[in-house]
Amino acid sequence: MAFGLLSPYNWALDGLSSGLLQRDPELALVGFHTLFNGLGVILVLPFAGHFARLIERLFPEDESSIVRHLNTNLQKDTVQALAAVHRALSECMLRLLSGLTTYLESGHEDTLVALLPDVQSAMATVETYLLKVHTTEEVGPINDAHLEVLHAVAHLKLLLEQCEEPEKRALYVESNEARQVALQAFGTVAGSLSDDTAMEAAESTSLAEGFDALSEKIRAARHRVLMIAATGTQAVAETEARLESLRWLEELGSHVRRVHVHLQRFPAATGMRVGTDRAALTASQAS
Repeated sequence: MAFGLLSPYNWALDGLSSGLLQRDPELALVGFHTLFNGLGVILVLPFAGHFARLIERLFPEDESSIVRHLNTNLQKDTVQALAAVHRALSECMLRLLSGLTTYLESGHEDTLVALLPDVQSAMATVETYLLKVHTTEEVGPINDAHLEVLHAVAHLKLLLEQCEEPEKRALYVESNEARQVALQAFGTVAGSLSDDTAMEAAESTSLAEGFDALSEKIRAARHRVLMIAATGTQAVAETEARLESLRWLEELGSHVRRVHVHLQRFPAATGMRVGTDRAALTASQAS
């Protein structure tokens, strides 16, 4: 197309100003380049949507993958890389909470067991990805954000361990009150993680009260179990199993709470929303 336009362009240019091509060849070249690019846009633009759909069909994005956002090209940009990890960790957490909620509601662990391999694989990928993400500053918002992500990874791994062990998954919590409070607290965390804006605006006091209430219910349930054991009407094995179920729920609550705290602090540490660009973060750090 470009070669085909050269002769008509030269004729038109000579008609507008005789000898312009010889007097100012650079201007003539710039004019031709601009004309060619403009025509290219006009001709291609109507087909852009069809082309985009073709590319999406040829190279579909795996929306089911937890780590689909961990682009290796982002590892050179610490902020964007950490934001991608934050998103992956949030999705891991949401999946675990979904399985745990089903289990605490029904006592059936099938949903929880089915999602564990994906979460395990995602966590391994996240850890490998983080090995190539480095913070150059010893202090500052970027370093704080990096530390929050690392803390979240540590507690999420501990939470995953609680879900992985079959003997612990089999401990259906006998205290209905404790389970209901846990479900409410877990639901609040899930709602916060599902929405970046909600996470940034989440009331830490309200969430803390929810988990404090869970601890109180567990202590009350533990006291009841021990009171029954003291009467001698309950076998030692049964007492141990009931106490272990409460201990398991207590550990779940502790790790869920800590993961959420660190994920919530990530945007707070940067002073920006999740996914902030590097320039904005640098400006925030300078101020």
